[in-house]
Formats: sequence, structure tokens, C-alpha cells
Amino acid sequence: MKKLFLLIAFIGIVTAQAQTPATLTFSNMNFGPGTITAKIIDTTGFVSPTAGINQVWNYASLTPTATSSYTSISPASAYFPTATYADTNLSAPFVPGWYYHYNLYYKNDATADAILGIELPLQNYSITAISGGANDSCYILPQHVDYNPAMNMIVYPATMNSAWQSTYTDVINFQLTIVAYMMNHTPCQKITHYIRQDTIIGWGTATIPAAGGPSVPYSCLLEKRVTVAADSFYMNGAPAPAPLLSAFGLSQGQQTISNRYMLWRENSNYPLMIVNYGANNFTKPTSVVIDANVGTAGIPNISDNETVNVFPNPASDKVSITGVQNADVSISDISGRIVYRNNNFNSAEPIDISIFEKGNYIIRIISKNNTVIKKLVVL
Repeated sequence: MKKLFLLIAFIGIVTAQAQTPATLTFSNMNFGPGTITAKIIDTTGFVSPTAGINQVWNYASLTPTATSSYTSISPASAYFPTATYADTNLSAPFVPGWYYHYNLYYKNDATADAILGIELPLQNYSITAISGGANDSCYILPQHVDYNPAMNMIVYPATMNSAWQSTYTDVINFQLTIVAYMMNHTPCQKITHYIRQDTIIGWGTATIPAAGGPSVPYSCLLEKRVTVAADSFYMNGAPAPAPLLSAFGLSQGQQTISNRYMLWRENSNYPLMIVNYGANNFTKPTSVVIDANVGTAGIPNISDNETVNVFPNPASDKVSITGVQNADVSISDISGRIVYRNNNFNSAEPIDISIFEKGNYIIRIISKNNTVIKKLVVL
């Protein structure tokens, strides 16, 4: 009877560990300078991730169609001296079919990963195709925009049901030369007001394609992001005339809605998956992008850290992990279900696996600067 009560108690502990959502904090997220590589996914037949608790998001069979990458750098801007990293040479639509380039400056600290503002270099565009004038042009002047308050990407700690809202404004100064309107380097502005709502609406494990096979299951949070943008246009300090705006396919006060899901894992600087829906209400994705920097279940170790060992292996009673101090250790079965987790694990603590079902398991060991994946066979 005593053994039965102990077994029930241990099952309760394991169940509680299996039902614990990930928590994103400053100490376990790696936002900063570095190269990010992503894969673009074929959206044919794509099924959107389901909100809720203890979900299993299995996207291992998705088909990548292309790869892209960009590098975050250590910032060097007098306008944003507190920034910790920057994304450069990004682009965004200015008018339909016409993009401008900018740099984003971030600050990652104990409270949030947030955008402090943007910086634009000098840009000169011919607008002959729109206006018809051979010498018509648009100059975007060198400038910067401070977000006050900063635009929060993730507010720490973030876990199930966390929510935050950001309001910010972009002011882009430019000059238009349009001979037909007797405009010669006429000062203009595009002012965009944004309201963005972020909510963590689900948690569970996610598997995506990786080089050589499916990735290991990652413990993830599902974030829902809704952004509403409203544009206003000014010329010589007054609202721009409607006929001029119409020639560019614009209207005063026009709104743009952008909807997005993101799967976030700990110890990463990029979402495991981004699902963009554009203006539709999370019904049909317009694009899907996944993190290319993930390991496969067929590769025993993501890192080269051979000081981490699991023994005995195979095992049936208890298993020990050496070479680990103050690490986040989780064990998941082949379906991705987490059956054990300890976010402050030390090597002196053997793990009781006597009630695990026989089969193959994945041990994920995450420390401050390293991630190691080990296989475990339970007999």
C-alpha cells in the first residue's frame, strides 16, 4: 500500500512537470548580435497552430522552399546609446509597390526585449512610373524616430496568458518633386500610428523540419500578435490633397491590419515558427517561416559538449546526468510529450524513470551558453 501511495504521488509530480508551460525571461532568451537563418515554408495544406494548454504542434512534414538570413549587429548610433543590438537594412512599404530601408535598434534587459526606435539613411527614388514626370523624384532624408515608450516585443516574464500592448508612431520626412503639381523638393511627412496587442494564447511542444529529419520537440509558447496601423500624409505642414494621394494609391487615414502567430522557445533569438495572416482573421496564412537553427532527433548532440553524459543508458530504474549545473533539463517521449522537467537541475540528482513506459526518449539540457540533446532508452 505504501508503495502504491508513493507511485501515485510520483505520477502526480511528473504530471505537474509535464503540464508546466515555458517561461521566457531575460536570462533564458538570447536576443543580441548574431546571424539568423530562416526557411520559408510551402503553405499548401498548412494547419494553423491550435491555442490552448499542453498542445502538440507537429510540423515535421512541412516542406521548405527557400532559405534567407540576416545579421543582427552591435549597434553604433549616437541616437540610441542604450541599444544592445540592431537589425540593419530592413525594408517596409512606403506606398504600394515601393519600399524604404531602415535600421531597428533594440534594448534587451530584465523587463523586456523592446525596440527603441528606427534610423533611416538618405534614399532617392524616381517616381516617374507613378507620376509620369521624367524628373519626378522622392527623397527620404536621413533621420531617426524615437519610440517613447519603447515598442515591446516580449515583456518578461512571458508565459501562458501574458499580454502586453504597445502604441508607437513613425514619422518619415521626405521631399517630393512633381513637375505637374509644381512641387520642387516640397517637404512632406508620412505619419503612421500603431497599436499592437500581444497575447500568449497557448503552450506545448513543437516539432519542425530540420536538416536531416524532424527537429527534436521544443517546449514553446504560442503568441498572437495583432497590429493596426493608420496613415496620415502631410505636405508643407498641411494634410496632403486627396487627388495627389489618389495618384499614389493612398488615402488619408487609411488603415492596415497585420495578424501573426509565433511559436517561441527558450534560449533562442528567433521564433521557432512565424505564421503571417496579413489582414485576414487568422484563417489563411500568407506566409510561414521557421527557424533553420534547430537540431534533429537523429543527431544525439546539438553541441559538441562531450562532458555531459547520461548513464546508465539504456536504463529502467534511475538515470544520472553528469556535467550539468543549474540547467533546464526536460525529458520528452517520441510524440513530444514532456514527462519530466527540472529548470534548476544539478548532476547530483538522479532521475527516477521507473514509471516511464518502455521506449525512446529525448533529454534536452539547456544551460546559459549551451544546448545539448541526448537520447535515452528506457527498458
